[in-house]
Amino acid sequence: MDPLIIRPMTEKDIPATARVLAEAFNTSAAMTAKQLAEPPRRGQLIQAFIATRGDKVLGMSLCQRTGKGLGIDLLAVDKEHRKQGLGGKLMRHTEKFMQRHWLDGEETDVLIEDLTKRTNNMSRYYENMGYKEWFGLGSTGMPLLYKTLKP
Repeated sequence: MDPLIIRPMTEKDIPATARVLAEAFNTSAAMTAKQLAEPPRRGQLIQAFIATRGDKVLGMSLCQRTGKGLGIDLLAVDKEHRKQGLGGKLMRHTEKFMQRHWLDGEETDVLIEDLTKRTNNMSRYYENMGYKEWFGLGSTGMPLLYKTLKP
């Protein structure tokens, strides 16, 4: 079996990554591919990571920095590879990237919208990774969670 590799997403990875996202979020792969190819807005930094085994994309995460605000905007794992710890590995990789490159020597909160609550209101997926409830709801009406990252 090929080893699991987590690496930055490249342009050639977009179609396979879009299929994983489309399946995870029940969206159009073509629309998702178009969104993944869009450049960041002015003042925004974006980094996407994919988890691969051989030439197959198994999952992805996407983080962004706008000003001093940090967020993890996407986390998705192919349905055949869920419940194997892959989402946690992608999250830890993404958090370490933000710690090394985006904290500017200061503690900073990273926000994530808990979309796991859409299908399971009792999900504690992100809480089990150290995230805590934030005030209010995100743009999709799901709870916002945060975790403080330290340099």
